[in-house]
Amino acid sequence: MICEPIGTVPELEARVGRTFITDEDKAMAGAALEDAAAIARTYGNPYWGCHSVSTFSTESEPVVVNGVAARATGMAVPPGVKAVVLAMAARAIRNPDGFVSETAGEYTYRLGENRAIGLEPSQGEIQMLEKLAQKDKIRTVEFKRNVIISRRRENPYDENGDVIWDESSG
Repeated sequence: MICEPIGTVPELEARVGRTFITDEDKAMAGAALEDAAAIARTYGNPYWGCHSVSTFSTESEPVVVNGVAARATGMAVPPGVKAVVLAMAARAIRNPDGFVSETAGEYTYRLGENRAIGLEPSQGEIQMLEKLAQKDKIRTVEFKRNVIISRRRENPYDENGDVIWDESSG
């Protein structure tokens, strides 16, 4: 399976507010985008922007992704996913080591905890990815209290339909 990038280096430059000049900066930005896209696909839909590589039938037109012909079997990337991926990558570029605070002499600079998480998506971003992947429809509910139901009290009839207990039997 071949996956298209979610977001580009120029789009990331626009969010960060600077141009990546060196090849090292461009490579770091590209790696951050790839990692953020992989994380977004993990929380959301693994087929966003992906195409399968296979033989082509006469009915389907091949799609060229990174120089490889593929059949378009994946899903389009919702715009919200692109926004989350670019935000995650921008955090990683701005603060690659994940520092929360920095002190120089009497000057102290402190980031909010949610801005220092780097590539890790915030709780709101996870919820957005799940919603865009339509994973928010089903939830698991944990029961906190065990409930014991007596079979005799719950079902007062045996297999033949005869009453096996009544009010007088307690």
